[in-house]
Amino acid sequence: MELAGKNVFKITSENELEEKYNKMITTNFSISASPYYKINTEYRAIIVNDKVKLIYGKVRPIVTGNGKNTIKELLIKFNKNFFLNEEKLEDEKYNKILPIGEKFEYNWKFNLEGGANINLEIEKKLKDKISSMAKNTAQKINLKFGSIDIALLDNKELKVLEINSGVMMKNFIELHENGEKIAYEIYKDAVIKMFEN
Repeated sequence: MELAGKNVFKITSENELEEKYNKMITTNFSISASPYYKINTEYRAIIVNDKVKLIYGKVRPIVTGNGKNTIKELLIKFNKNFFLNEEKLEDEKYNKILPIGEKFEYNWKFNLEGGANINLEIEKKLKDKISSMAKNTAQKINLKFGSIDIALLDNKELKVLEINSGVMMKNFIELHENGEKIAYEIYKDAVIKMFEN
């Protein structure tokens, strides 16, 4: 299975755009492009028949130095499931002890398969906005069961980032202590609704 976000690139020059385009067009039927937005947090809303069953934030793997722990140790503390056996962390640069307050960004993407973590503690006002936006989006395309990713930009604006017709919860299950139970209830509800219709 291909890693989520693998063929997503941040392009900063025409030469880089041409290089990535020529490489990707040989293995893809289509390619999409969009402006780059500074995203604070990415949220995933899971929909079952016009109802939002779950919303969680995706927290990028960014760690802050404490003057004691190495970058590797801080990343493992941030997301043990992903970083404990991550081969990239064998690189010498991850053995550096970060000074107090210094930040290290492992990845600019929000993919759980790339080291991001989850956060269910979302302010009610924001959660209501995300829920309303997700429901409206699902209704417009008649999505009965799927997930919608909504980005909270640094300027506080919300934008629909991605709509998924498949609902994959493997990483959520691994990262949340009640993940399996939550996923079970969502899938059970989706299957019941399928037979009701």
